[in-house]
Amino acid sequence: MIWPSCYARLILVLVLLSGSLAGCAGDSPHVSRGLVAAKLDRLEDQGRYWLGKGQVDRAKQAFAQSRQLAEELDDVRRVISALNGLGSVSMAEGAVERAVTLHRQALSIAERLGEPPVILETLGTLGTALHRLGRRDEAATLYQRGLLLASQARDQRADAVLRNNLGLVLQEQGRFDEAEQAFRRALETNRRLNQVEAEAANHANLGLVYERRQQWADAQREFEQALELDRRTEQQAAIAADLSRLARLAAQQGRTEQAMAYAERAARSYRAQGDLIRARAELQRALDLAKEENIGEEVRRLGMELRALGGESER
Repeated sequence: MIWPSCYARLILVLVLLSGSLAGCAGDSPHVSRGLVAAKLDRLEDQGRYWLGKGQVDRAKQAFAQSRQLAEELDDVRRVISALNGLGSVSMAEGAVERAVTLHRQALSIAERLGEPPVILETLGTLGTALHRLGRRDEAATLYQRGLLLASQARDQRADAVLRNNLGLVLQEQGRFDEAEQAFRRALETNRRLNQVEAEAANHANLGLVYERRQQWADAQREFEQALELDRRTEQQAAIAADLSRLARLAAQQGRTEQAMAYAERAARSYRAQGDLIRARAELQRALDLAKEENIGEEVRRLGMELRALGGESER
């Protein structure tokens, strides 16, 4: 089973790689390397920022500009980073095969460069893309290789990212105890390092483990903690997914009113982000629940809202 992004949270490794920039050539011989480095920093920061906000087109533009400038300067490290950024954009667009191609290209360059931090970044991003394609064994192999490299490099942040993503593979294989342990270890590290976004993902994934075990109270607690942290860091796409999980969980427990309320909140969040497909799905969830409970007024209201979004309210 391939877990869609609204169910499980893979953490992307988008590390800003440092390193001296090559001197500028061509028509701009007087541009200092410091100014160019600052521009590359801004472009990569913008790419990550817009990607986190769900603004995929803006993220793509920033990473594409970063790649072009890095290639002009023959700055290999930043070319790798830009390729990984573009791969993550392709993932967000649903073009996962394209993401795999970009990350493989980045890994090939990184392995020729031979620097462990650069290789480590790319192992994580390629593993994430393969995981999304359902090629779990390949992804797990890359995650394990990355964990070994992270241990050697004493890179705790990368260790937590890779451990979270390996936990998802274990979860999909039904190895829930091992998955829980992986998520817990990642959570402890992210708390210590104050990696709030990654910590939220760990909570969401722990909630999925508990949900599969029908440990409803534990799942509720973890999903609510994920939502709180995602709000703190203003991760719009993650907030909507958190609300969707809470709606699903409430529906499974027969808490219809809460499920409808969460679903409507998720729909509003998705709609505000321009994700009308998921917005319609959440409104349809709320409408189906209203029909099951024979809440006529809500059926009419939600049906009108769904039709306004171009959805089909008769099922």
